[in-house]
Amino acid sequence: MKKIIIGIIVVTILALALVGCGERNDVSYSDLNNMVDMEYRLVNLEVHTTMSGVTLVNRFWSSSASNGTMVTYIVEELATFDQMPGSDDYSVPEKMIVQKEGSATIKNGVIVEQDGHAVNIPVDSLQSLSVEFVKSYFTNTKSYFDNYNVFEADVTNPRAFTGNQNFDGTNMHVTVHYNDKLAKMIIDYTTSKGATVKVIYTFG
Repeated sequence: MKKIIIGIIVVTILALALVGCGERNDVSYSDLNNMVDMEYRLVNLEVHTTMSGVTLVNRFWSSSASNGTMVTYIVEELATFDQMPGSDDYSVPEKMIVQKEGSATIKNGVIVEQDGHAVNIPVDSLQSLSVEFVKSYFTNTKSYFDNYNVFEADVTNPRAFTGNQNFDGTNMHVTVHYNDKLAKMIIDYTTSKGATVKVIYTFG
């Protein structure tokens, strides 16, 4: 009898452990949408683009300030072969990947000041998220706990999910880490030109 009771206790503990660490089915899409709409003091964006074996990484760090949104950035670009003055020859760049760095101030969706290298700054992505969590947009969904609540799924309707009707990415997968607010969101997809892209948002 004592062995049976001990066995039941062990099974119960294992079951509770599996519930705590394993898959869950209690994701609330409305809660995720509410978290998307929250104000975040810090929104950092990292984009990894890989094509033909070359990966370029763009990083943007943004924070709220009294005069707008402050953004610092490091952007990677492929170096160009520039024609040498007065010659038909081209100079060979020392590095195939060059980094451009700088900072900017964004106010009312417009860059009002920029220092450093001039680059394209994803203003909309840093100031507001347009993603929308609707059950019909996803398949192969998983929900589990791993330090944070985690929602993971394949995106069947990337245009609706991103809120961009011109978006042409495919094979999209999204992973969201959250508790009472968003902590991290990772979006993987393939572009129409065959590049693979990983977009990583972190929130603070």
